[in-house]
Amino acid sequence: MLALLLLSARPSWGVTPVLQGAGMGRAVVPLPLKSAAAEGRIAMESQTITADLYPGLALIRWKIVLSNRGGKNIQISLALPKSGSFTHDEISIIKLDSLFDLKISWKGREQMVKTITADLRSSDGYLSLPESYRDSVSQWYGWAVDIPPGSRDTLRLSYAVRTGPAQLARGGNVRRSFFLGFLLEQARAWEGQMQDTELQIDLKGRLLSSQVFGIYPREVFEYDDQGRLYFQISGRNPIRHDDVLMGYDSKDGFDYFADYLQNKDKYDRPINRIQPDSLKTSKMPSGRFDVYPFKEYAILGTLAACLGLAALLVIYLIRRR
Repeated sequence: MLALLLLSARPSWGVTPVLQGAGMGRAVVPLPLKSAAAEGRIAMESQTITADLYPGLALIRWKIVLSNRGGKNIQISLALPKSGSFTHDEISIIKLDSLFDLKISWKGREQMVKTITADLRSSDGYLSLPESYRDSVSQWYGWAVDIPPGSRDTLRLSYAVRTGPAQLARGGNVRRSFFLGFLLEQARAWEGQMQDTELQIDLKGRLLSSQVFGIYPREVFEYDDQGRLYFQISGRNPIRHDDVLMGYDSKDGFDYFADYLQNKDKYDRPINRIQPDSLKTSKMPSGRFDVYPFKEYAILGTLAACLGLAALLVIYLIRRR
C-alpha cells in the first residue's frame, strides 16, 4: 500500500502543467485593425533584449528597429499583451503577470501608453496575432506611432517583471521557484523577415548559472564566467518554438522585488549588451522543467523500488511455506 502511495505521488503526466507568477517579457505586435494591409508594409528588422536578473526580479530593456518599406506615411497601432495566458511547448499554459514601470520611446520621445480592450478572436486580424496567445489575450498595452516612408527608426521599451516565487503545478504536485520568459514569436502582420534577435541575461544578486535548473529552447543558450547568458536567432522570424523560458533557484532570502519598489533609483541604470566572445562561452546544460527537482525523483524512485522488492520477497516466502 505504501509503495502505491509513493508511486501515486509522482507527477500526473496526463495533467496539463500550469505556471503562475512567472516574469514574462513580451514582443511588440501590430494591433490588427482594418488597416492591417497598410500595416503589412512595416518591418521589424531586428530586436535586442537585455535583462538584469535577480532572485524574484528582472529589469528588461527591449530595442527594436522598425522600417517603412512603403511610399506613404503610416500611423500604426502597436501593443503588448497585458493579461491572459499563452501556450508553451514545455509547460503548456503560462499565465501572464503584470508589467511594472512600463516606458516606451519612439525616436527618443516617450509615448503615451493606454490600456486597450480588444477581443480579436472574431476579427479579420485574428490570424496575424502570434499563435501562442491569440485565443487568450483581450487586454493590451497600446500606443501609436507615425512611420514616414523609407524611414528606419528605433523603438525602445523598458519595464520590470516579478519572477516569483512562482508556482508550477501539475495536478496536485507543485514546485515553487523563480521563472523568467520571453514571448519572441512574431506577428504575421510584419513585413518580411527579421535579421536578428539577440537576448542577453545578466545574473545579479549572487545568482550563478548553476542555479538555472530548466531552460528552453535547449542547446541554444550559452554563458560566460561573468554571469551572462546569451541567446541569438539570425536570418529568420522567431516562431512559437523560440519562446524562451528559464527556471532558477536561489537561497538568497533578500526580497529584491520589494527593494526595487522602494529604491528604484538604485536599479535605474543603462543595461548595455556585450558581444559574447565565442572563445570564452560555454553551452548551457540542457536542464528540464518539472514539479520536482531530480533529487526528489531519485528518492521517490529508490523508495518505491525497495518497497517493491520487499513485497516480492514476502510473496516468495509465503509461497515457499
